Amino acid sequence: MLMGFVIIAVIVFVAAASPLIFPSIYADTIGHFLGARPDDYEGWTYYGQLLTRLKEYDFALFALNRAVAIRPDYSKAWEKMGDLFMRMDEPENANQAYRMAEEE
Repeated sequence: MLMGFVIIAVIVFVAAASPLIFPSIYADTIGHFLGARPDDYEGWTYYGQLLTRLKEYDFALFALNRAVAIRPDYSKAWEKMGDLFMRMDEPENANQAYRMAEEE
């Protein structure tokens, strides 16, 4: 009985910690799921944020562009795109993205 509880506790711990321990696997999983939900603008935005944190800037830009292409009035995606451009040291593009976020 105790052994079964320990195994379950380990499984729960690994499942909860896997995004922290293996962020690239987590990002790949999110990307895979978005393939089945190509119109999920919130998912694309989240994926873009995740890729930005992983410093996968080209892929993050693709994901955020996808989000705003699906829903141009989604200000969160524009804001995250501005954050991405700031990390990429492109302040002019960042300012334009932030302006788009304010307009929406």
